[in-house]
Amino acid sequence: MEKIAIYGCGGLGREIFQMIEHINYVNKVYQFIGYFDDNIHKDTKVEKNKVIGGIKELNSYGEKLSLLIAVGDPLHIQQIHLKIKNPYINYLNLIHPDIRIDKSDHQIGAGNIITFGCFFTTNIKIGSFNIFNTNVTLGHDVIVGSYNVLQPNVQVSGNVEIGNSNYLGVNSCILQKIIIGDGNKIGAGSILMKNITDNNTYFGNPAIKINF
Repeated sequence: MEKIAIYGCGGLGREIFQMIEHINYVNKVYQFIGYFDDNIHKDTKVEKNKVIGGIKELNSYGEKLSLLIAVGDPLHIQQIHLKIKNPYINYLNLIHPDIRIDKSDHQIGAGNIITFGCFFTTNIKIGSFNIFNTNVTLGHDVIVGSYNVLQPNVQVSGNVEIGNSNYLGVNSCILQKIIIGDGNKIGAGSILMKNITDNNTYFGNPAIKINF
């Protein structure tokens, strides 16, 4: 079996562990060894698993290990990835068996997590280290960069381009042909109707830029 661990033992990390268990129930594939997390003390019990250590222990791990980065902040995902230097670490794509996707018609990088109920239509291009939470829909010809977090029930229409390190809140909707830059936050329930550039927050229907 393939040894696997999760960086991040918060709610999302525990949900991803459940996803691994569901996959193993159908077909025994993974041996889960525990969590890595720099914000929790080593050997802390997390339900029926434990924290093995943080980045230091991860970088010194001496054998092949598949890793999932399960944190909900796009910039944090990128920071964690860049700190990991261990050549034994493999970043697999973890895809829940209960989704609708034609893998032969897609391009996908590494380290992506695609959870329960997602629906990806045709000619989708996905970078690396994205999290697609439950019931995300990607329409035809969508391009998604890297380090993005799409929360439950996000709807992305056809021909949309999403850059890197964006956060799309629960039930947000991106209309067709929209281009999203890098580092943006789209609030829960918002409907984005126009192109946006970088590093801003948008909220509402229609979504407008919010200044804090």
